[in-house]
Amino acid sequence: MTFKVKIDISDVNYLCDRIKKELKSVKGVRVGYIKDKRYPNGFSLIHNALVQEYGNERIPPRPFLRRTLKKRDEWRMYVIENYDVDSKKTLNQIALETGMIIKRDIQRSIDSNIPPPNAKSTVKKKGSTHTLIDTGTLRNSVQIEVIRDNG
Repeated sequence: MTFKVKIDISDVNYLCDRIKKELKSVKGVRVGYIKDKRYPNGFSLIHNALVQEYGNERIPPRPFLRRTLKKRDEWRMYVIENYDVDSKKTLNQIALETGMIIKRDIQRSIDSNIPPPNAKSTVKKKGSTHTLIDTGTLRNSVQIEVIRDNG
């Protein structure tokens, strides 16, 4: 006695095609100072972020970005936990949400008043002892960009 079993795998094929297409469409997310903005005095925001991060002959380093990078594993876990086959979220949505988490972490790092303390002359000039925050432009200018495959 012979049995014939017919299995329709069109749904599986559709799902595989959808996953392949989505995985190819989003390559990642950039967070930071992507498009250069300028302060009212013309000074580059990207340049200021680098000076604050690494310091120069007058300003000590305050590594707000490198501190934030220590949370990489948390961001990876967020993606792993939120992207699965049955998820209603697209990879683009998850990349954007992950970018928002990274942006928040960068801003929290700036808010944390990274040592060393400001020089007395700096405190007098800006009227605050808080490092990395003067006008709030550096903190408020963190940008998010989802990286897409245009090919």
